[in-house]
Amino acid sequence: ANLPRGGGEVRVLRWNATSAGWEAMGQVLGGEAGGRFGAALSLADGGTVLAATGLGDPDQFFPVRWQARAFLHDEATALWEPLGGTEVGGTRQIPPTVLPGSSVDISGDGRFLAVGAPESDANGWQSGEVRVFRLHVP
Repeated sequence: ANLPRGGGEVRVLRWNATSAGWEAMGQVLGGEAGGRFGAALSLADGGTVLAATGLGDPDQFFPVRWQARAFLHDEATALWEPLGGTEVGGTRQIPPTVLPGSSVDISGDGRFLAVGAPESDANGWQSGEVRVFRLHVP
């Protein structure tokens, strides 16, 4: 894959019992330059809904850019398709030590996404913050 420097990447593999080996499940997913995409991952129970985060560029103190994205695996095309309107994140005037997007979890049915920033000051000094999003899974 031709990905930007420091962008990070996510590859999903599944076990093929017939060939007794791992095989790629869809394309390589990448983030923006310096975004460290793939810092945290979560897969729903069926293995067809994926959430991944990028922590942003550690050399960029203000502002910090981060992202969380969700994808649905399309068996017909064998590709990971972005779930519409599920890219969250943005630019925030916070130091990178807050670690926005350093944790992510997706519900078993793939319909809810939680993104954590363990040292966020949103609710008091280094109290942490979790944002929960509803995903529109077909």
